[in-house]
Amino acid sequence: MSDAGYQNQQDYLGEITAREHADHSVPYTVARALLDGEVKVDDFEESRFRDPRALGLVKKVTLRSEASLTSPNQEALGAHLDVRLRNGTVLRAEVPHPPGSLRNPADEEGLVKKFLALSENVLGKQRARRATEVILSVEALSDLSDLLNVISSPAKPG
Repeated sequence: MSDAGYQNQQDYLGEITAREHADHSVPYTVARALLDGEVKVDDFEESRFRDPRALGLVKKVTLRSEASLTSPNQEALGAHLDVRLRNGTVLRAEVPHPPGSLRNPADEEGLVKKFLALSENVLGKQRARRATEVILSVEALSDLSDLLNVISSPAKPG
């Protein structure tokens, strides 16, 4: 990881005691991704960040600063991830610039996926999808009443 990312993570090493710690911990998010194939909002609930399987994997994650990811202005937060399997195979992922950053902007599909993941539990599936439609066409609205209606009325099942 970049030096800035590495230095930032020093505050998040050790036992995870709170949601705010879990959602900033690279070792924990890596462990969750390896266990579940993705990282979801509810992975930061206490029952999830205290999961013995995740804690076991967290202990196996080693962070290192990597010069090739460090920019002169120290703002880079990229990472290279190597996972060594029991059989010796090494899987590698490289993300020189985090998704959603200026150098790796999120695309519409990624934004919609993230919005739905964050909003479906609050709005319900139908309203979250309707909110997505309204948000994606917000430039064409003459006022924001449609948007306010879809995100502010009480949640309905589904």
